[in-house]
Amino acid sequence: MKTQRRVWITASACAVVVLIVVLLAARAAKGTAPREELIESTVECDEVDISSKVPGRIVEMLVDEGSPVHAGDVLVRISSREIDARVAQAAGAYEAAQARRQQALQGVALQRLTVAGQIGQAEATRAAAKARLEMALTGARVQEVRQAEKALEQASAAYETADATYQRFRGLFKEGVISEQAENEVKLRYLSAKAQKEGAEARLDMVREGTRKEEVEQARQGLAAAEAALKRARDGALQVPIREQEAAAALHQAEAVKGQLEEARAYQSETVILSPIEGYVSERIAKAGETAAAGAPILTLVGRSGFKVKVYADESKFGHLQLDRPVKVVIPALAGAELNGKIIRISQSAEFATKKATNEQNSFDVRALQIVVLITDNDSRLRNGMTARPRLAYSGN
Repeated sequence: MKTQRRVWITASACAVVVLIVVLLAARAAKGTAPREELIESTVECDEVDISSKVPGRIVEMLVDEGSPVHAGDVLVRISSREIDARVAQAAGAYEAAQARRQQALQGVALQRLTVAGQIGQAEATRAAAKARLEMALTGARVQEVRQAEKALEQASAAYETADATYQRFRGLFKEGVISEQAENEVKLRYLSAKAQKEGAEARLDMVREGTRKEEVEQARQGLAAAEAALKRARDGALQVPIREQEAAAALHQAEAVKGQLEEARAYQSETVILSPIEGYVSERIAKAGETAAAGAPILTLVGRSGFKVKVYADESKFGHLQLDRPVKVVIPALAGAELNGKIIRISQSAEFATKKATNEQNSFDVRALQIVVLITDNDSRLRNGMTARPRLAYSGN
């Protein structure tokens, strides 16, 4: 009997111990179970003040308070006579600079062409003068006569072709069909062919007639004159770099004036104010007909996406929260709807917040973390400034 009683007492004691252990475990589990706390805040989103970069009179206001806007929509048109006049003035200056640049380029091309023709003609004249002098000094032979005759035939044929071409191009130039530059090129070829023909004729005459002392002297003087003319023609080539420098200066001037025109047009484009965001007009500050100062707000726009909620949470409860953690956000204005969100920012440094002790005898400072929650649900009913209560989980009693 004693043995049974002892067994019963031992079993009862074990049961009590197990019950105590279970109760303690339950209590511990209850104390560490995660809790949630609703923290009062408001919905925020991007707010943009729309202003003009240039002063002017508002001639057209295309939106009103509450109007939905899309990025790129025209919101306001501003009139500025000063800017319009500046654009017109810069456009005229740029057109004049372009004309001067074109004239300079044509001057370079004409100078090159003229120099080339003059040098070619002077070289031909010098060659003919040298040939006359050599013939005057050495006399002529039958073979030389035949060579001179053949050279004259070739020069005459070339001259006739050049003359016919020149006469045809001259008529086209008078009719306005071709440019003066093209007519000048043909004229230079014609003059060169004429000089070569005259030189060939002179050489043939000299070969046939023979030379006299005075003819030799004339030939020497002719060669000296031809060489002097060739030197002058080659010196004329030095004018080409000068013309090129003038053309380069005209180009730089045209580019500078072009920059002024682009700047004026950029200011003019600012008279049409476009919406930078997708959203709606929350406030219309100015009206059509009023004068808008540069930088003064005309409208205030509020975005329709990217809604955020900022809260300050006790670091002792919410210090464990991490970025991208899902969060439910309660919106009382939407019949208590719970929208999905996530934590996108946790302040790196905590801020002071005063918290009183229970007995009000002692007080101590605690720190609060700024937590930013992005509402990921796209709900068209959301508005800036609505009350929002993020549901944040924490551990503790």
